Amino acid sequence: DTPFDLVLLLDLSGSNSKNLKIIRNSAKKFVDAARDIDRIALVTFTHQPALYSSFSLDRRKLKKTIDEMDEAIGGTNFWDAMDYVLTDLIPQGAGLRRSAIVVMTDGIDNALPEIPGEGSRLPFEGLLAKIRNSETIVFPIYLDNQEDNVKRFHVPRAAYAQAREQLGLIAGVCGTPMYRAARLNDLDEVYAQVVRDLSTVYSIGYRPTNKVLDGKWRSVQVQLTKRSDLFARTKRGYYAKLVEKSGS
Repeated sequence: DTPFDLVLLLDLSGSNSKNLKIIRNSAKKFVDAARDIDRIALVTFTHQPALYSSFSLDRRKLKKTIDEMDEAIGGTNFWDAMDYVLTDLIPQGAGLRRSAIVVMTDGIDNALPEIPGEGSRLPFEGLLAKIRNSETIVFPIYLDNQEDNVKRFHVPRAAYAQAREQLGLIAGVCGTPMYRAARLNDLDEVYAQVVRDLSTVYSIGYRPTNKVLDGKWRSVQVQLTKRSDLFARTKRGYYAKLVEKSGS
């Protein structure tokens, strides 16, 4: 068992205006599901991220902040918001504390083809490489608003297909599932499952045969050979490079 830092990254762009109740209630349920030792931060995003709460143990204050979040309006720079959390919010070298991001979004970034607006400056491929190179685990929750927004805002169906594919790629490099929600009860079993996944850590060590620190990607696959009733969720590999350790 280990404590963790959890960032709730919530999409409050205009495309999620009808999902605001789901977003608020789901975020509060994640706060309730976490243990007393687990810290939670709250970040929302439209065309830019907004830090509503840094890491906190105060559950009452967190839920009050969630109730006071702005209405869902504006464009979406999803990839830049993820980059902000990974770069500026989550502590690096945080010792025994694991870090994770639960992101609730429809995945639509204004940088996608046929979506009006400038969108994120960081391309999706750059974000995926950053997630792959991070110790932070990402749990994507896809907010299914496709049919409504195809009618209201004429969002191309192809953009939603690409957004879902990208959320699936994020989940894939982190070894996590991509959850899907159109109603609040779609997430009833998700809160406790995410907390269980984060709070219990298994460490496996090995000596690589290729010891060259060339910065290239090394794929790793974990198989449970004698337990057909179980499967392993793991990161898919690492970049072979020297890690600088800070200290006094």
